[in-house]
Amino acid sequence: MTPVIPPDVIFDVQNIHAALEYAVPDENALVNIIGRREYAQLVAIARHYKATYAEDLPTKLDKRILGSLGSLLASACQHKVLAQSQYLHRAGKSSRKYEAMRKKDTALEVFCEVLIGKTTEELKELQEAFTAVYQANLIDHILSFCEDDITKVFFTNIFQEKVDTPLENVEALVEKLHQLLGAQDMASLLSYVSSLTTSQLGSVVRTYNSTYQDAHVVTTIEKTIAHKHKGDQLNLLLFAVMQAADPARHVAMLLEESMEGMGTNEDQLSRLVILNRGKFMDKVKEAYHLDYSRTLADRVRQSQHSLSIDTSAPYKAGALPSPEQSPDFYESSDPMSLGSKRMSEEQIEAIKSSKQVKEFYREQNELISDLLDPPEKRQGAAEREERNQVKLKIAIYGSVGVNIMLFVLQLYAAISSKSLSLFATMADSFMDLLSGVILMYAARASTKSNWFKYPSGKSRMETAGTIVFASLMATVSLQLIIESVRALVGGDDKPPMPSALAIAFVGIALASKLCLYIYCKALSQYNSADILAKDHRNDLFVNGFGLFASLLSRFCWWLDPVGAIVVALIILRSWVWTAYEQVQLIVGKTADPAFLKKLTYIALTHHRKILQVDTCMAYHAGNNLFVEVDVVMAPDTPLIESHDISEGLQMKLEALPNVERAFVHVDYETSHAPEHRKSK
Repeated sequence: MTPVIPPDVIFDVQNIHAALEYAVPDENALVNIIGRREYAQLVAIARHYKATYAEDLPTKLDKRILGSLGSLLASACQHKVLAQSQYLHRAGKSSRKYEAMRKKDTALEVFCEVLIGKTTEELKELQEAFTAVYQANLIDHILSFCEDDITKVFFTNIFQEKVDTPLENVEALVEKLHQLLGAQDMASLLSYVSSLTTSQLGSVVRTYNSTYQDAHVVTTIEKTIAHKHKGDQLNLLLFAVMQAADPARHVAMLLEESMEGMGTNEDQLSRLVILNRGKFMDKVKEAYHLDYSRTLADRVRQSQHSLSIDTSAPYKAGALPSPEQSPDFYESSDPMSLGSKRMSEEQIEAIKSSKQVKEFYREQNELISDLLDPPEKRQGAAEREERNQVKLKIAIYGSVGVNIMLFVLQLYAAISSKSLSLFATMADSFMDLLSGVILMYAARASTKSNWFKYPSGKSRMETAGTIVFASLMATVSLQLIIESVRALVGGDDKPPMPSALAIAFVGIALASKLCLYIYCKALSQYNSADILAKDHRNDLFVNGFGLFASLLSRFCWWLDPVGAIVVALIILRSWVWTAYEQVQLIVGKTADPAFLKKLTYIALTHHRKILQVDTCMAYHAGNNLFVEVDVVMAPDTPLIESHDISEGLQMKLEALPNVERAFVHVDYETSHAPEHRKSK
């Protein structure tokens, strides 16, 4: 008689098949179906799927869904023993290069998670399944990963047949454990804990903790033995003791460790969910909530894109559960909970420390705020920049017009008075006029695209123009110094006599420069306006000093050439430094550290399939920046997905202010030498 298949199972199978047949599988639908079904229901779904479509459902899930999510869904639909066998077989083989740089576990850690806590009957069943599927002996497989005899004895003892009966001589076993801990004999300790069943060891540990309240087992191991023994042996001892003492609390701790810090150990998280599903997971949830003051489901949603371990929802018949709009790690405004790390001004002021420490926390607050700027705010910066181009043009063209007027006034004052100081200020005004013309031409040329002749654009024209202008200013300054020295050596003691009209003209020049300085200073975030603001500021000082030296030369004739030398030296120093700064930009100076941190944060949180950011560089190509980011994805990521993800990241980076071009390179490992670095 053919068994009757429940309609609910048929409906789930149809929906799972439909979700898998899309060009890009509907992961949300699969998670909502499989994540809400009990183990027995999933086994029935997998069996009916194979009978209907002649395909193994776990195999298809693992093949069609990339990364740990596919392994999780596939394992959920497998028989428990088969899933455990697969974990044991894969252990130690996850050292693929693309996994080597993210959180991962060693083979021994996987063996502990699967084996410790199992009864003798469960271990026998697991051995038989492993041999049937992989034609290999499970014990031999595990021992091949053990690097020393002590570890081999530990796992060999686990597979020894034991009778899980209540202990009659607990006090004697507790005393023996106390002696072994005091002797710090790791070999004897591992042999001791592996010779008992998990429940028996739990009784010993709990009795020990109540007897020696000031020296619990775990505390004693961490404070004394950990100083002498490190590595796999210590980890095996701690795992066995903690799992025996409080299994639910220990699993809760492992789940938290898999999600804490940067990134998530998705393999371990998925494995722990599958290994501990069922009623025991309810105890784990309670223990997690008790220890970490939040629900496990909320923590998983925060750290993982679509993993769902909440199987407490009722089995819905006849309807596909709609995908939940839960917070997405990669779309959340604060995916790494950086906002919680901010300190209020009151908290900072309450710190009893130096000003440097307080300033550190203020800078950290600013960095967090900058990192959490929403993408639309970053993209809006480019639009605001375009709107402000009108103001920038007013600053540039206005400076040109005013400098023409000032040059004429200064020229009249210098010729009429024959003052070297006023000639120096006149030369400065002439160079201001020339600088305005150069910057205007450079700004205009940079906006005209010729993608065949200049594939990367002409934005560096402005930087080149600034360097040319600075060179001209330095040349004029040197010539003024030479003429002033000649005047001093010649000893012409006839002082210059500026007229009242000449003095009035210089006064008009000073007032005009002051207005231009205030206007350009308000637009100092733009390089051109900032250059002009500095120029106007210098002109205020130079013109004032030149007029002062020219007037005082009536009483001391040599003050006029000395004043001219001082003015020329000021101009020379200012523009030599400006040229040096601009040369650094055009050569390729790196961006500041805060900007590099922002780039790394954006790349790391762009998409869940980005496993790691390998390299992140930003360097000037003139005033703007070129960005190079190397991200790591799984080697089996389809080309269409890696392309779309990397192109989306490229567009996101190029939307940042001052980023002219972004290059995103996708790799599958990080063990290679950095790209594009030639030894010279």
